[in-house]
Amino acid sequence: MARTIKAPSQEELLSDSGASVKKHGKRSVGQRSKSKGKKAEKEFCELLDVWCNVAPKTFAPSRASGGWRYQKKSLEPGDVVSRYPETTQGFPFIIDIKNREKWDFMEWFSRRQIPAFLQWWLELEAEASQFPHLVPMLVITRNNAPFIVVTKYMDWEREFCNPLSIPWASLFTYPVNTSALTLVICSWDVFTASLSFERAKGVFGQ
Repeated sequence: MARTIKAPSQEELLSDSGASVKKHGKRSVGQRSKSKGKKAEKEFCELLDVWCNVAPKTFAPSRASGGWRYQKKSLEPGDVVSRYPETTQGFPFIIDIKNREKWDFMEWFSRRQIPAFLQWWLELEAEASQFPHLVPMLVITRNNAPFIVVTKYMDWEREFCNPLSIPWASLFTYPVNTSALTLVICSWDVFTASLSFERAKGVFGQ
């Protein structure tokens, strides 16, 4: 008999994510994680400066960057922000950056556990609801690995742009509640080589 697996609700996914933080919340681990996160944020800000063709250090870690921003409302969206919005007008993303060692895209194909990056995505979506003019972009990396970009498939449809036209982009679908969540995943190098900043404003801008 085929095994039926109930899709987790969004509330269950977010609850599991919080439990994981508490379980592994030792101070020494948390300090190392925070240091890794800050390093990744600064590196990604430099990449954003180049992609948007703006002066160095235009993008910077937000004052609310890091996991604690989920515990209280933040006036700044995501982990990185433009310090000079007039030069990056129309920037369409709220960005969450995860620099973690223990994650694997193979989790997506296993229904035995909820993929870590799906939990991260749902947390980011919840935060993005506070900023309706922005669309979520999850950025994942780990030691000696490139930056991986995760965006929502439906966000590509604003100008009927097909994400599959981007080489080496993958689509992943996962059941959440009664619907299917489809995410587009590719490396940052592939994303930026396929979409200029101006083009991205048209595709993702609201």
